[in-house]
Amino acid sequence: MILSKYPFVVQKEIIDNMNHLDLLLLSFVSKNMKKLIVSSQKMTSKSIRSIEYQYDRLDGTCVVYLLDERKPLEEYYERSSRTVDDVIMRIVKLDEDENDNVQFNVLGKMIDFRFDGEYKYPVASYHEWDKESVFQSIHNHFLDVFGDAVEYNWEEPDWKDPEECFVPFIPKLKNVSFFVELIDIVNRWKLGEAFRILEYAQIRTHHSTQFLLSVLDEIEVKFIDALRQPPTHTVRDCLSWGNKNSHTYPLISHRYIVRATDNRVASVDVMGGTFLIGVWDKTEEEFLKMAR
Repeated sequence: MILSKYPFVVQKEIIDNMNHLDLLLLSFVSKNMKKLIVSSQKMTSKSIRSIEYQYDRLDGTCVVYLLDERKPLEEYYERSSRTVDDVIMRIVKLDEDENDNVQFNVLGKMIDFRFDGEYKYPVASYHEWDKESVFQSIHNHFLDVFGDAVEYNWEEPDWKDPEECFVPFIPKLKNVSFFVELIDIVNRWKLGEAFRILEYAQIRTHHSTQFLLSVLDEIEVKFIDALRQPPTHTVRDCLSWGNKNSHTYPLISHRYIVRATDNRVASVDVMGGTFLIGVWDKTEEEFLKMAR
């Protein structure tokens, strides 16, 4: 069926009776088709409860779910209740061996997609160096098609292995709520339940400094006397491959937390929308003696 051959009223009637996944697929065909879908979606997007990005940092795969208002709420109360029928896209690292990719222009950016019998939804691919830009273009396309009144959420749910380094991927996306459980991460470190080999981390968020200061209250930070100079925490930067002598940003903070299991100290602070933590190989008593 060639949709463009039909009168506008008929085109709109057909689009109004299509499901969200088919509309998304159709929106990649042309700018005119996308405009028609956007004008039609002003009403149908009201049936969308939320669009959920579920990102797995272990392999860089992101599954995008569209949760429909017309389905019972209890189906989505638990994360595990999301089904493959709710998936509208999967975003993965580009496999150079794949030869059946096609490129679509997504808001001026050419992105590789795969459409095959394995999935009913499109699979978008990215190069690691271009990762954030791909996510931003796809998300902005969703904003155009489904609207900015829809609730957009980002989750990185798998923080189970205490030996994992935690450097979350948090792209700059408009109108998105991020659920990287910062308070839970820090409290698990304080209890000795996770991240025991952690030395240093910067967790970038889209929250304000004021919000992150409230996080410091939640994790019950301790303070070095304001009249004393706190020690400077810095370690070799393992992610700086080009310079083996590169070190992390100096963390100088009067705020610190203590791990319950071994009395180990970590300096903590916030800078803009970034949470900083640097772990010392010192007990609290030893750490406080370092303050001048």
